[in-house]
Amino acid sequence: MPILNWNGKSKVINYHFNVPYHILDLQYTFGANNKSKSMIIHADNLIALKSLLPQYEGKVDCIYIDPPYNTGNEKWVYNDNVNDPKFRKWLGQVVGKEGEDLSRHDKWLCMMYPRLKLLARLLSSNGVIFISIDDNEFSNLKAICDEIFGHDNALGPIIQDKGNAKNDTHNVQKNHEYIIAYRKKIDAGQDGHVLFSDRKVRRHILKDIQDRYFYLSDPITTRGEGGTLRARKNLGYSFYLNPDTQEFIPVMDYDQELALTANDEAVVYKNDSNLKDQGYTVIIRPPRVRGQLGAWTWDINKAKQHIEDLYLKPNRKGSYSVCFKHYVPSNEVFEEDGRLFFESIDKGPVPSIIRYNTSEGTKELKRILDTGNFDNPKNVDMISYLIDLIKNKNAVVLDSFAGSGTTAEAVLNLNKRDGGERRFILIEMEDYAESVTAERVKKVIKGYTTHYRKVVQLYAKRLNLSNLRKGSQILDNAHEVMENNQSRFDKVQCKLNDNSIVVQGIKQKGQQVAGVGGGFSYYTIGDTLLDEYGNFNVDVPTSTVASYIWYSETRNSASVINKHFDESGYLGRVSDTAYYLLYDPTRITVLNESFLTHIKYHADMYVIYADRLTISKDRLSALHITFKKIPRDVERF
Repeated sequence: MPILNWNGKSKVINYHFNVPYHILDLQYTFGANNKSKSMIIHADNLIALKSLLPQYEGKVDCIYIDPPYNTGNEKWVYNDNVNDPKFRKWLGQVVGKEGEDLSRHDKWLCMMYPRLKLLARLLSSNGVIFISIDDNEFSNLKAICDEIFGHDNALGPIIQDKGNAKNDTHNVQKNHEYIIAYRKKIDAGQDGHVLFSDRKVRRHILKDIQDRYFYLSDPITTRGEGGTLRARKNLGYSFYLNPDTQEFIPVMDYDQELALTANDEAVVYKNDSNLKDQGYTVIIRPPRVRGQLGAWTWDINKAKQHIEDLYLKPNRKGSYSVCFKHYVPSNEVFEEDGRLFFESIDKGPVPSIIRYNTSEGTKELKRILDTGNFDNPKNVDMISYLIDLIKNKNAVVLDSFAGSGTTAEAVLNLNKRDGGERRFILIEMEDYAESVTAERVKKVIKGYTTHYRKVVQLYAKRLNLSNLRKGSQILDNAHEVMENNQSRFDKVQCKLNDNSIVVQGIKQKGQQVAGVGGGFSYYTIGDTLLDEYGNFNVDVPTSTVASYIWYSETRNSASVINKHFDESGYLGRVSDTAYYLLYDPTRITVLNESFLTHIKYHADMYVIYADRLTISKDRLSALHITFKKIPRDVERF
């Protein structure tokens, strides 16, 4: 598989290991005591993703991100040409002086690569990541995702028909964007299907002599190359039908060896005259496939066993198709125009083109927050659609470029619709994380009044040289218009607009929208776990240090650490190994004989962290103890 190289790659390819680990500082919890454990994190997403590893590595089921498209447009809040001062500072620290000479595509790749590496670690074994992008970086993004997630795990791209193409008189109009999709590598034995699209299907219903309702599946044949009798010599039996009684039976009435060489039905098959004499005069054989004798997909034993579940469907020219009957509950069958029908939601393949209007995202945000200053928020219905493709009502959903919080609203709406218990994790580095991202989610949870605002121009007079001489009269006229229209509008205002005196009437109207419930906790980034000298930061709680050590040793979630972690230092046990941490920020800890005599939880082997050691190597070996010195042996992950 080709590997994409760019200027600066060597400096960032393993940088995710060097990102300092920070603790997350809880600021507040909003709504329903946050039983779902949803999170909004105000932080640089590179730092926040690292901080999530101890609790969420391998546990995120769905990731959706909408990173900067690198269009070169600096007016967007994300500085879409990756010239944001924060990013340029980071680039200088990581890449060095070389970063000053990078193209905007090199910079974008340097920004994305370590973040995607961390996202890949967070993704669960059956998880899926969706990434919105446009033509500017599509090919580069696809290349690095192939490298990080694996080409064989690519599921997309999905094409979003966004419905509002920009006018482009020189080139092809951009009616679409891409959604790149990758799965985590599927474990052996799984079929690899992780995305399923819901489709509402209406089926014509039949009723048998036992008053059971059913619909018909596709015929038990295949039109592919493997559907020939030469390929499946034991699947060429015939069905003999009695047209008077409608009874039919499967019969092996052909030469299986001749089936390997001959292609003439009269040569391979021999009609059963005895059955024909008994009234079974209609013979149904597999349809030909690409000019060759065909075969069924069922063997004859299965056909005999399920003969009551098969149905002979008449076709044109007197032929029949052999179909399987799918029975449905009678109370779900309805009649329309004299025919019986049944409707169901079926899981099917995901279409490669979806249609969601981009402008709906802007309208939705304005309805909730009355702001139109946030460019290009995503369509909430599209995000809901993508999340729902993984069919997991308890999914952990992560968005590390959270923007206005659309992903959280999508998760909350889905939970309200189907009773799910999905949780969201949003990460946003910009200052609006509280005023826009979190505020939107609060309103969706608790309910809000939609914002409607109509502005009507009631009076306008341009202030040219002639009108300036009548300034007093113009102002009097403007005030008169304002007074006469106070009762018609919620607000009437007079303003100077483009060298004109303008009077506007404003109607404000809202509709109450009920909250969908739920909650979240709001975090900011706290102290680093290790100080500048590589020692544990004394301001970090001991329990946080313990969680870090437990995760770094076992790669088990820090949330399952021994709840009774105390002066004994016991963290927990995995298989036959017990883990201990002797740490006290106020003194030097020592692994000595005294500690060994007070071990509470015994195991076949031990891993013990401490500042110092006073036990001989032979003694440690005899007791199956691995000593790890603080901070020298603390792993950076």
